Amino acid sequence: MIVNLLLMRSGYPPALYSSTDRVQYLETLERAQVQGDDKDFITLTAAAVEVMLDRYLQLLQMTEDADEQLQLKH
Repeated sequence: MIVNLLLMRSGYPPALYSSTDRVQYLETLERAQVQGDDKDFITLTAAAVEVMLDRYLQLLQMTEDADEQLQLKH
């Protein structure tokens, strides 16, 4: 997706839209393209990016926890 390329070029993670957001994604994308009303598309994309940021933070925390456990064993 072009949106993800633009996001990553700007230092953001890609937007991962859930399957339940598919219809809303298509509707808001069409509205943005046809009517020029991109507010809902931006909101949906920002929420998808936030989900990815949360996942990244969770993975980092798990890595830090694992590192701490390894240090305690030595």
